[in-house]
Amino acid sequence: MVDSSRIIIECLVFVLLLSLIDWPTFFNALAADDEHAASRALVDGFKNNSGILILCGVLSLVDIALNVIVFIFTLLDSHPETNKYGDSPKYVPTEPTGSVL
Repeated sequence: MVDSSRIIIECLVFVLLLSLIDWPTFFNALAADDEHAASRALVDGFKNNSGILILCGVLSLVDIALNVIVFIFTLLDSHPETNKYGDSPKYVPTEPTGSVL
């Protein structure tokens, strides 16, 4: 569930960022070997679209929060109850065997 939502969020951010670029102007500038026009085409796409950039930032923060939640779940301790595989070996008391020396 969380993995698929992370992939969807990352793809959405990627598509939103790609949609800001004026691709015909960019490729025409590359074909004419005009690096300044190509960089202007990239920058102009991001200049007047602050709402989309804020949305991408919020979606990235949601993605980071999901990553932190998954990491915290991996650190949680198991439960002492019996599961479908039997008793949890972590909570079964064992007797010491032999000396430590």
